[in-house]
Amino acid sequence: SPEQQAVASAAPPPPPPPPPPRAPPGFTFGQTSSPTPSSGSASGSTALRAPERSRNRWQRESPPPSQSSLAGGIAGRRRAWLQTLKDEEALPEEVLMAVGDLKQHSKLMENVQDLTVAIGGLGRQRLWKKALELLGHARRAGLADTIMQTAALTACERGSQWEIAIALLADILQLEAAGSSSSLSRQSASGRGGGSEVGGEVRAFAAAMGACIGAHRWTRALDLFSGIRDPGLVPDIVIYNVAIHACETGHRWEQALCLLLESEGCPTPPTVVTYGGAISACRSALRWDWALILLEIMRHRSVGPDVIACSSAISACDKAHRWARALEVLSSMKARGPEPNVISFNSAMSACEKGSQWHIALQLLRELEERGPRPTLVSHDVAISSFGKGSRWESALALLADLPSRRFRPSASSYSAAIRACGNAGCWEMSLVVFAEADARNHGGQTMSVLYEGLQAVPPESRPPWMEAKVRAHFRHHQGRGGQPG
Repeated sequence: SPEQQAVASAAPPPPPPPPPPRAPPGFTFGQTSSPTPSSGSASGSTALRAPERSRNRWQRESPPPSQSSLAGGIAGRRRAWLQTLKDEEALPEEVLMAVGDLKQHSKLMENVQDLTVAIGGLGRQRLWKKALELLGHARRAGLADTIMQTAALTACERGSQWEIAIALLADILQLEAAGSSSSLSRQSASGRGGGSEVGGEVRAFAAAMGACIGAHRWTRALDLFSGIRDPGLVPDIVIYNVAIHACETGHRWEQALCLLLESEGCPTPPTVVTYGGAISACRSALRWDWALILLEIMRHRSVGPDVIACSSAISACDKAHRWARALEVLSSMKARGPEPNVISFNSAMSACEKGSQWHIALQLLRELEERGPRPTLVSHDVAISSFGKGSRWESALALLADLPSRRFRPSASSYSAAIRACGNAGCWEMSLVVFAEADARNHGGQTMSVLYEGLQAVPPESRPPWMEAKVRAHFRHHQGRGGQPG
């Protein structure tokens, strides 16, 4: 009708069609003229479907993330961080990255448990400075409790920072004496398996003593052990083990035996570690007899012994030049257990070397090669040295030359043992040949002392005229390169 035509003419024109969707950066739409891709062409199908997905994604604006999704994301990342910090095999850079991500979230930095785990993870990597930085943050925020400070103290123990460890121990004792441990500390202790504060204080004492031992301050460690009862604490078997280890470091074998006897009054009886520490203390003091007595006590009480304690007893016999006793312990291990390892064999071989029993040392080396465990370079060095004690310098040089075929690179100890073997047999010309080879392999500075040692052992009237001149020429050569005769 005329009215409808008038209304249609007065209406505004229709809006233009929307522009085609813009492709995301790095995306290229498929160039196909046919709506159906060619048969067998996967790329054509993708080219047709990708623009539609892109159009839907780019035309519709994504809604802002909700608080629940943000919290879920942080919770997931927190679990990953804590898993890294608790991982014993994590790399230092991985731990540092996890701690750095943790610091970016203020809520997590207010969590006592997370901070304690982070300090513990840094401590395992010997990053004691970073651990103390986190502890300082926790102290300023009023979050530091006994367990957290003990974790920082353990980090100082791994770093041998004994003075800082003792200062932290004093802070922990002062905190507990003042009764200022909050209920948060007690709740977090039970939540983390930390036990009571008293147990935490004993752990702190043990960690501080370990830091002193690591810094060669074993007397300070024993002083701490003597004062553990002052705040009303009762030492347990763990702290007795640390105290016995301090006696081993200081060659206090009698005190170690007294502590072993005293530890029998603990609720937990002495363990393999306790007896093993006492045996090591006897070894360091050359008391092989007591080492063997303790080994028999362990068997009688069914406390092991383990391979570490047995190897330590063999080493005690080795240091005391008791090769027959060392072989007895090794035979007992083969018959009654535990199975000897390469350290056990090396200690027994060293005892035979000191006793000039080169044939037995060679027999043990062959047993390692035939039955296992696989011998090490130390095993071969001991065998070379044992040949020297038996004046079998040809066998020593043959074994030295055979090391590369056994997949070992001769070390300074290998060359030194061969030089001694030649020197003991009076073959100083061969000693200089071996030294020249060691010098060519950058071991000359370390073997020069062996050459000098042998030179002093030869009476002046028995020295060939050329020998001292050549040795001194080698010495001047190494002095010019900054080397020392040792």
